[in-house]
Amino acid sequence: MSPAFVLDLFQAPRPVNWAEVFGRTAPLELERVFGRGDFLAHRASEQPEINLIGLEVSSLSVLKAWKRLRREGISNVRIAKAEAASTLFYFFAERSISRSWVLFPEPWPKARHQDRRLLGSDFFRLLAARTTDGGELFVAADWPDYRDWMIYEAGLSGAFALESGGWPVPATKYHEKWRAEGRSIYSLVFRKTEHPDVSGLFPAEVHMSQIKLEVFRELSDVVSSFVPAAEDWPGGVLRIKKAYLSWEGAEALFLCLVSEEGFIQKFHVSAKRVGNTVLVKPQDHAHLVITPGIKRCVESVARIVAPTPEGL
Repeated sequence: MSPAFVLDLFQAPRPVNWAEVFGRTAPLELERVFGRGDFLAHRASEQPEINLIGLEVSSLSVLKAWKRLRREGISNVRIAKAEAASTLFYFFAERSISRSWVLFPEPWPKARHQDRRLLGSDFFRLLAARTTDGGELFVAADWPDYRDWMIYEAGLSGAFALESGGWPVPATKYHEKWRAEGRSIYSLVFRKTEHPDVSGLFPAEVHMSQIKLEVFRELSDVVSSFVPAAEDWPGGVLRIKKAYLSWEGAEALFLCLVSEEGFIQKFHVSAKRVGNTVLVKPQDHAHLVITPGIKRCVESVARIVAPTPEGL
């Protein structure tokens, strides 16, 4: 896919310099979960003077949107495969977004699933911290309970206030689907009213160097004898779930999961033979934010690869 449209945010300096990415300074707008890219194409064509970034967790949706943007020759859009909340926290500077759009987010209607909903009070606070003063959030939904819940959560956040009960939602895949099923469409406009401090909402980034082992076990023995490992600490857990050996036997990969205050990252740690040493670090090009939990996990893998005191 052309780098002109699709961004690998994890390879960019943080926070991202969006004027550099787009090659110009312009108001920045954001759409969360863009599906086929219907709204991205509509908005970008309607307002060529804006820079528009779309975030989506589905690889297939990213591919479909990229094909459409390329086909239609739209140049003021960039898209990325990324989760919304952590991406806002780590990759967007304060007061950098002028307007945001969330169209038909997953409603998670069952009570036990409501903590999975996107537009909770913490998300409103985070979005407000990344939004220009007085900036807006436009939302469309098809569930009245979710509409009411969003209004409540916005008020609870103290960062956004409901300004309007409607805006003209353009035709998108789900808009057409829900209208065909006879569902009502609810559109809302929220305006930023306060600039909150969200510095503790996600784990802080830390510096981490690769670990160099000069004394180590044979990687084939490490993998063949591997037993899943776990470690818990206040507010965090790590799981080292599986180990694999490369075909030439010079590298072992460990499948890991780290959760810190609910921020979950899945990745591989590499233990690679280089001369007379083994280097232990996150796998190259991992989509990863280096946090205290990630550093802790890499150190745990290094202990697995290093010989036990009895084996020295």
